[in-house]
Amino acid sequence: MVITIKGEYFYSIEPIHIDFGTTFTIATATTNGLGIFNIIFTIDTQPYGTLSITAWGLTSSRKSTISFFITGGRIYILTPISGTVGTIITLSGNGYGINEDIVIHFGTIRSIATSIASDAGTFSTTFTFPLMVRGTKTVTAKGMKTQVEEEALFNVLGSTRLEIKPESKIVTKGDEFGLDIWLKDVVNLAGLDVFLDFDHNRLEVLGDNPVEEGIQITQGPFPPEASLLYAGATNNSGQIAYSVILVPATNTADGSGILARVRFKAKAPGTATISFVFDKPDNRWTVLKDSDNQPIPITTYGGTVTIFEYGSMEGYVIIDPPSSGD
Repeated sequence: MVITIKGEYFYSIEPIHIDFGTTFTIATATTNGLGIFNIIFTIDTQPYGTLSITAWGLTSSRKSTISFFITGGRIYILTPISGTVGTIITLSGNGYGINEDIVIHFGTIRSIATSIASDAGTFSTTFTFPLMVRGTKTVTAKGMKTQVEEEALFNVLGSTRLEIKPESKIVTKGDEFGLDIWLKDVVNLAGLDVFLDFDHNRLEVLGDNPVEEGIQITQGPFPPEASLLYAGATNNSGQIAYSVILVPATNTADGSGILARVRFKAKAPGTATISFVFDKPDNRWTVLKDSDNQPIPITTYGGTVTIFEYGSMEGYVIIDPPSSGD
């Protein structure tokens, strides 16, 4: 903001210094032959409240003071302005009360961070962006004494991931082993359909329940209380399908966890890939849906299995613990 000041009754051709709030000599001027001056300056960083503007005559030692009110509250740094879960956000502002407590709200999350304003009414703080539904969110910095509030906007990007864990594995022909389908950092999940292709020339899926017909896949613990619609595989085409829904529709899940565990047997040497499928013509489209039945953006990461013949693993040590979300 720009301020214009006019002064009079100073000496003729007298140097004038202007003090503004906490800033000494924010501007200078020289009176004309009648002792009058005009000066324009831009407001610098000042705390919230009533401040003084003082004009000093350097020759006459005369001074004149008027009051100016800083309405306060400005966020001048929000970086980055978009991100995913785990992004570190820096927020800075000015125009707050001297040494007052500042509370930061992020979307629906209250008091995600705090700070204390300086003598000049400035603050700066950082916080880590939490798990949250994608979209534009409001970041609010509120002065607890002055009640001054200022807002900025942050764009929450989708960070949900579907992964095969472990992403790579080494086995020998004839080995039986498990791979997990992981879902990470999802918000407002109401249901999902997952389709996978695998190299059926080198791998086959083993049924987890020999009593039931078909080849079954074990349902994982996430999302909790999900109703299983389908979990099975077709070995002659190398296809896996898995589908769950949360009921009622108001029941949704947030977070990360294992969707399902698939048991494989290594059939032939070579490198076998396992990949998520997005094939609309074949009606095999991997999709996650939210409570409004809208797709949730996802990133997928498949897996590979390297298979060796018997006796060719000399020099290798294979450790096969249960997969983790790391």
